[in-house]
Amino acid sequence: AEKDAFGVTMAVAQEAASLKQEAKREEVEKKVANGASGSPAGGEVAVEQAEQETEVFLSDYDDDDEGGGTPFEAATGVISILYETSWEPAFIHFNSPEQSGWTDSPGMKMKTGELPNHKIFSITASNLEFVLNDGEYEWDKPSFDANYFIGSPGSYILKNGKLEKVR
Repeated sequence: AEKDAFGVTMAVAQEAASLKQEAKREEVEKKVANGASGSPAGGEVAVEQAEQETEVFLSDYDDDDEGGGTPFEAATGVISILYETSWEPAFIHFNSPEQSGWTDSPGMKMKTGELPNHKIFSITASNLEFVLNDGEYEWDKPSFDANYFIGSPGSYILKNGKLEKVR
């Protein structure tokens, strides 16, 4: 099967698009119901607005678009991590639903930020399970038998074992 850069099959991408499309249809139905409970003109406006939003959404998943964006753009967002460490280099070993499993150990090398002890990693994903390491024997995990987990897109800082969402 054809796969993208993360090893995600096109079938998985299409399934994600289908789930997002279904959620959008439910949102349209709610807007219609809420708009219809007010004035008749309000209901028509809600229907028209919801239909326009659905058309824009569906055009994002046009199978004929060869120049294509990422099939997960609408269903996911960017997860960014700033990791404070003395390791040089630092690696992130991770798994996400948009991935076909864990990265090969030690994982991906993190970029150095503005300060030498700041390492940066960003990925488009809906959530992320990860551990960090120095590329050899040292690992950073929240506990012996657990991994770090980010449940939604956003910007995070990991410092001294504490993971905090900053936006």
